[in-house]
Amino acid sequence: MLISCLAAGLVLWSMRADVVLNEIHHSPDVKTEPVEFLELYNSGTTDVDLSGWAFTAGIDFVIPSGTTLPAGGYLVVAQDPSALKSKFGVDALGPWTGRLAGEGENVVLRDAARQIMDSVDYRLGYPWPTVGDAPGYSMELIHPEIDNDLGGHWRASFVGGGQQQSTLLFDVGAQWRILKGTQPPPANWRDLAFNDSAWIAGPAPVGYDPGVRMGTPLDDMRNGYLDFFIRRTFQVVDAASVTALSLDVLYDDGFKLWINGNNVLNLAMPDGEVPYNQPANPVRESDAYDRHEIAVPPGLLREGDNVIAVQVANINLGNSTDAFFDCRLRATVGPTDAAQRPAGSTRPSPLGSRPPFARSNTSPASPHPDARSASRQRSLRLQDWPM
Repeated sequence: MLISCLAAGLVLWSMRADVVLNEIHHSPDVKTEPVEFLELYNSGTTDVDLSGWAFTAGIDFVIPSGTTLPAGGYLVVAQDPSALKSKFGVDALGPWTGRLAGEGENVVLRDAARQIMDSVDYRLGYPWPTVGDAPGYSMELIHPEIDNDLGGHWRASFVGGGQQQSTLLFDVGAQWRILKGTQPPPANWRDLAFNDSAWIAGPAPVGYDPGVRMGTPLDDMRNGYLDFFIRRTFQVVDAASVTALSLDVLYDDGFKLWINGNNVLNLAMPDGEVPYNQPANPVRESDAYDRHEIAVPPGLLREGDNVIAVQVANINLGNSTDAFFDCRLRATVGPTDAAQRPAGSTRPSPLGSRPPFARSNTSPASPHPDARSASRQRSLRLQDWPM
């Protein structure tokens, strides 16, 4: 009798363990739209009764009685089901209480007895996929048989069957060449061929602020000069495949940014040419990294070496207590003209093929009918896959 009860319990646990958090849409492209969603997938061969299951961390929601997730089926839970239906044409359970955090969140799914069935502690930044801005990508699990708590096991997802990937070009705290704005910079300072060897070399953040730890402090900037100029090179492989750039930037008070001599972004600064002592307007007081998407027209990026150049401006010469700059730049490879749609958009890769890394452009394949195992191996890592 005891053995029979244990066997029955193991079968029930195996069925429940087949339910995984498969897709997370935590940062809609239109920030005022309540269209966040979570997608569950049943990777097993038996239907699972989800009555009374609940999300208890990240967001709060109890799945209604009578809800069953079929074998191989998907279930979407939404922040606002009517808004999700209007935007994506997909039915969902909900609404839930709370919000998914764009900078990272621990999402926990429990069964009716409040045992943890699955959890994902997603983060912002590599190795997790870059998502959230237009056109509203979510992130999806590469395959339901691998550990979904590892960032490298997720990818950006969107309608159309393609795949979007993000490559880090350089990170925060990178090395820059720096020129104090006591006089105009050379006319060609924004060009790749410019020789900046005479400029100061140092890590970001660059500037001054008593509350921000500087990599390269400019202690003489206050009452000394309004602007400073920085530049660095970065490398791009397969430039023609890059469809967008994502900039995470820490700045005070404003800046103008060029890539290979092309002005691509101005914040609190006028368009067009400005003098070397141009003040920023309006004032900015924030120690947060803001994300900005940069379009990539043909010819903007070059194969191999590229250069980013920035003019950073303070709001005034003597009264301001801070001026600084730091950033991270990523390249996006993949379509940018389609929005994410939930409910069954994932097509898991076969267990016999190696899943893509966060920086690859390998397209996923549909699973072979025999590829799924009745028992899930959630401890798999990328190194466990055949090369």
